[in-house]
Amino acid sequence: FSGLTHAHCAVSVAVPRQLKSSMTKGAMDSKSREMICRWFEMTAFTALFRTHDGGSCGAGGGMSCAYDDEYVLDQLARWSDVYVALAEYRLQLLNEASFQGYPVVRHPVLHFPNEERFNCCSISVGSKKQKKKSKDGYGNVSYGDDVPSFMLGDLIYVVPVVKSGVVKTKVYLPSGGWIHLWTEDQVAGPHNIGKTIEVMAPVGEPPVFVRDCDMMHRFMEELRQGGIIG
Repeated sequence: FSGLTHAHCAVSVAVPRQLKSSMTKGAMDSKSREMICRWFEMTAFTALFRTHDGGSCGAGGGMSCAYDDEYVLDQLARWSDVYVALAEYRLQLLNEASFQGYPVVRHPVLHFPNEERFNCCSISVGSKKQKKKSKDGYGNVSYGDDVPSFMLGDLIYVVPVVKSGVVKTKVYLPSGGWIHLWTEDQVAGPHNIGKTIEVMAPVGEPPVFVRDCDMMHRFMEELRQGGIIG
């Protein structure tokens, strides 16, 4: 679809020193901590999960490493476990990428080409679509029908949180049945044709939804055994 079948995004753990508080023994500011953890959440559902300090951490670099923060390390361990639990499914996707050219991480339009929500790049002949900037009830900024979401294969739908301070949000669910990963509640049935729902989304539990199938049940069982859900 994109031609970049194994594209991924390394999590930068480098934090500008000016964002470190001298009042708390150099502790990281809460916004930097939160957004690094949100970055972990997103990349755990991609082809490769890794961190990157940009080569600028340490003395004289003007940057500090988030590895010094205990909460960040706890979240790194949590999302490493989630990434490992996806090993069976990810191997299937890597095989598809190698032999069929399908990217591991996919734009939803690949699987839902007829859903207008994901056709944000379509242009009407003789006119231009204007994207109106608006805010929902939680202060999240959106532009028209743009949805910052992606698929991991065809069985996992991820809506990463990209703003600080979010604990609850509204997300669009494409057609078909979906299970909310963290509560294991079925939030959309097989006859769903696309709808918007409201879900809790604190740090550590981004909006992630999976299909009701054997592969995903095995994934969720691994998370249960690891104490991540259930």
